[in-house]
Amino acid sequence: MEANNKNITRVNNNELGLKKQIANRGLSLIGELDLLGQSTNSIVQLCDPKEYKPYSYDINSSHTKILAGCKDGTMIYWDIVNGTEIFLGKAHKLKIRSISISPNERFALSTGDDQQIILWNLETMNQELVFSSGGQNIQKIIFSEDNRYAITGSLFGLIQLWDLESGKEFNRFGYPTFPNDDCAFIGMSLFDNGNLLVACGDFTGVSIWSMPDGRYIGVCDDCHDNLVWNARFANNTKLLATCSRDHKIGFWDISKGKLLDWLYGHSSDVIDISFPNSGRFFLSGGLDKRVCLWDLKSLKQINAYDGFPNGVSRVFFHNDDKSALVCLFDEGVYRWKFSD
Repeated sequence: MEANNKNITRVNNNELGLKKQIANRGLSLIGELDLLGQSTNSIVQLCDPKEYKPYSYDINSSHTKILAGCKDGTMIYWDIVNGTEIFLGKAHKLKIRSISISPNERFALSTGDDQQIILWNLETMNQELVFSSGGQNIQKIIFSEDNRYAITGSLFGLIQLWDLESGKEFNRFGYPTFPNDDCAFIGMSLFDNGNLLVACGDFTGVSIWSMPDGRYIGVCDDCHDNLVWNARFANNTKLLATCSRDHKIGFWDISKGKLLDWLYGHSSDVIDISFPNSGRFFLSGGLDKRVCLWDLKSLKQINAYDGFPNGVSRVFFHNDDKSALVCLFDEGVYRWKFSD
């Protein structure tokens, strides 16, 4: 199904008036020499947003740069290796709900409460394309694996696919076919080389769709007791982890259609889960200001850090697989070293 979108703008970047800085403003990077001497199970603030309050984050495939979308519509792009703030600018008129870096690391997508979707060139930090979401109140946006289209999940239970050459919608699925009542899709991720999409939100189940045709495959209808914030597959396997407002992490073997275990390590909403490209561990982070490290084989918690200054929005493995990059609501990015 193709829906015409008349509110598409090819951007003249000379008229943007955005503030672009190649400087250390707002970045509290301790430096590699200090980090090497950092004791195990300690934290260091890498990126200080100062007066801005980040809400959404994403990291590039190399785990060297982090993009943050703030509550006032400001976007910040940090290089966490050499300690520079690459970009600071007013990207949206209202809160940036979701932000995504393309698999090839060349582009980014942002969407906000102003109902706009923006495609960014990360090499120049120019806007390439601006188009309207059509009033769908987008809650989540991600790139396709081939970098050619955007996938959005709306407040009303609608998933839309957008061509990034034209800014036009070329497919939509979800409500009213699934779920039966309108609901927000707030977590989405791709697996099976981008051929399958897993989506979750303010319903108790998790749905799987084939891409890009949008055929509903289904999976678990009531896997949690409350809304599901995120669902991610472990290292492109059939093992699915889900995290929820019910404080639990569910671990599922999709090939057998069965629950492997419930994991208990948080006292509030579990917001995010992260798997490394390889290795035996995974991470979880929640609104309880806590990040947990889990063993992927035994599904046992082996380490945790309490007392971050705010709840966790996203959590990623650092390149060394011995520390985590913890992105907090309002407070920027911290590095938690959990192993020598």
